[in-house]
Amino acid sequence: MDKEEIAIREQAIIELIEVFSSKYLNEEIHELCVKLVKKLGRKRDVLFVSDLNI
Repeated sequence: MDKEEIAIREQAIIELIEVFSSKYLNEEIHELCVKLVKKLGRKRDVLFVSDLNI
């Protein structure tokens, strides 16, 4: 998977987090979740590059 595909998957996950956190989480936890997804996207072996459909 190339960097563009990873960025698309990362953005999709962040959008899901935004919807969930607006209903159930406070702003601090929301920021931590987004920060974590962005950090995971920079790793050599990106964990969210599985065959799951988002």
